[in-house]
Amino acid sequence: MKLIMFKQFIVIFLLSSVVFGYAQPSIPMVLSAQGRHNTFVGLLKASGYWDTFETKREYTILAPNDDEFLKLPPGFIASLYKPANKQKLYNLVKAHIIPEIHDINNLRTVSEIKTISDYSLKVEHQGRDMYVNGKHITHGDIRARNGIIHSIGGIILINVDTTATK
Repeated sequence: MKLIMFKQFIVIFLLSSVVFGYAQPSIPMVLSAQGRHNTFVGLLKASGYWDTFETKREYTILAPNDDEFLKLPPGFIASLYKPANKQKLYNLVKAHIIPEIHDINNLRTVSEIKTISDYSLKVEHQGRDMYVNGKHITHGDIRARNGIIHSIGGIILINVDTTATK
């Protein structure tokens, strides 16, 4: 009897998810739930890109894990929240956002991808390991309703000077 009730619950849950459009959470919901991208989530919010991911457009996010931010010079991340460093913040965040879907299988077929700022990022694979601009994809193909997330072991720094922390 309990098994039948459980199966009915699952069917009702799945049907309601499809009907109400909640089959998968959005990119912001997935990133927040992961618990290993908190610094990146904070930077996305501060940059104003957070709400962008609630749209219907699809993205690929290259999300550095929190440990990677600890490798940056002391005070650098805090400095990004200052108005004087808004452009640095934008440059850092935009280097991690791709305006289309690139799952692992697709990444194996291309040599570069372009960010929302039209930066070219080099894509390489060595056996089963994938790299974007030399940063290892540690957890790939994390699905969201409006895109895909690849957790990366590094921070892509394009047009970002990490020494100035005014």
